[in-house]
Amino acid sequence: MTNNMSEKIAEEKNLDKLFEKSLRIPSYQRPYKWNTEQVESLLKDIDEAKDQNIDIPYVLGTIIVCKDKNNLDLDIVDGQQRLTTLSILLYCLNEQKSLLNQEFRHTVSKENIKCNYNYIEKWLEKKNLKDDDDFKKFILEKISFVLVTAPSLDDAFVFFDSQNTRGKALERHDLLKAHHLRYIKDHGVATSCVKHWEKIGKEKGRLNKLVDTLLGRVRKWSRRDYGNLNVEAEFKAQRITPQNESYYRLNHYHQPPVFKAWRYIEDKVSGLEIIFRDIDALYGTKKLRFMSDSKKYMPFQITQPLEGGEQFFWFVEKYDQLHRELFEDTEHPISELFKSLCEFLDTSDGVNFIKDLFDGCILFYYDKFGFNQFDEISVWFEHALFYLRLRQHVKYTSINAYIRDDFNLVAIINEAAFPEYIINKIREFTDIEYKKILQEVKEDTGIRNRYFKKFYGEKGFYKTGLFLNNNNLSQNVKGMKRAILD
Repeated sequence: MTNNMSEKIAEEKNLDKLFEKSLRIPSYQRPYKWNTEQVESLLKDIDEAKDQNIDIPYVLGTIIVCKDKNNLDLDIVDGQQRLTTLSILLYCLNEQKSLLNQEFRHTVSKENIKCNYNYIEKWLEKKNLKDDDDFKKFILEKISFVLVTAPSLDDAFVFFDSQNTRGKALERHDLLKAHHLRYIKDHGVATSCVKHWEKIGKEKGRLNKLVDTLLGRVRKWSRRDYGNLNVEAEFKAQRITPQNESYYRLNHYHQPPVFKAWRYIEDKVSGLEIIFRDIDALYGTKKLRFMSDSKKYMPFQITQPLEGGEQFFWFVEKYDQLHRELFEDTEHPISELFKSLCEFLDTSDGVNFIKDLFDGCILFYYDKFGFNQFDEISVWFEHALFYLRLRQHVKYTSINAYIRDDFNLVAIINEAAFPEYIINKIREFTDIEYKKILQEVKEDTGIRNRYFKKFYGEKGFYKTGLFLNNNNLSQNVKGMKRAILD
């Protein structure tokens, strides 16, 4: 890849602005192959998005282009099928801004354009949209893409390939946002959801870490599902239509059947409101109101099925808040021992992939059990997960293999009724495994030995007073660590 790759431009453009650019389908592109089934799916999505009447962009993914050799036109590297289909739709709406004024050489392209034109014409007539100016305005102004302009064809192909091999994280999150927005009825709620989503997304890698690395993988591994993560499928809404009620119903598995419904109010004093089922609370009210931005208290669970719409955005916001509380609040850390443990882990070599797994397990545990035995459990989690660092060089694929073949801590947390169950399972596994590996690690002079010394050496974490004098730790965990040191 050329050095200019870092200079590529990524910007959101609506269809009207996009077609103002000099776009061209280059000769190396494959034919236009979309059939009526794919066109029908796109039209259905657009129609549903318009019916939501939300004054925010409907993002249809990423378009990759690069300048041609004469530096005049923008060649479409990825997005030809979607843009050609939208061009046919606009032509049927008597709008000439499109790609259709250029020559299509392939017979397949010509046949599919003709076939899809006839299908779209009939669809517009059936929907009474043929002369609907509002519909055409929605197509031009509200349908948007993330336009990536690469400085060269080589760079464009590398970026295209990296998106495909790495799962198109940017496009996936845009599509996920668009998918759930269509199920939000209230304009103010939709605007607020987008605002918070974009705020999280502005931090480099934040959405990917939160949605993919933490929540997505925890959900799959809790079910003992070890296949590749499909973000769109994992976080798909169960809703078919937008929420019409002002309150959201609670089933009995979400909580003890004391409360029957809840809602989130955004006004001068935003907060969560919960409705009691059959009893009057103190002061004769059947409502309990949090007078703060209390999304972290919303009745969600990491592993639950997702209703979708605004609840999906709130679901992500809840776990964003909990993650920050656990790992980023340095002024008011949830635990001094946990803060110190994380600092040791963050400055250790070759543990980044395991640290992501550790973070996900801690988030899952804290969401389920709160601060109950938190110091104890954090030490046991380090013991169970970072055994992998002592055993081998760790790659991304090593994590999935470890969870699948050796020790699925995520599933154990999911199955646990109380913390001792998790601790007992870790002890069963590590009592055998640590004995196998310790002598080899002590004799090693490489990265595994450096990790061992960082935690078990003279100035290691397990020799600090913060660990040795901590009253929240059982003699079991202290004795286990002493045995390793001896």
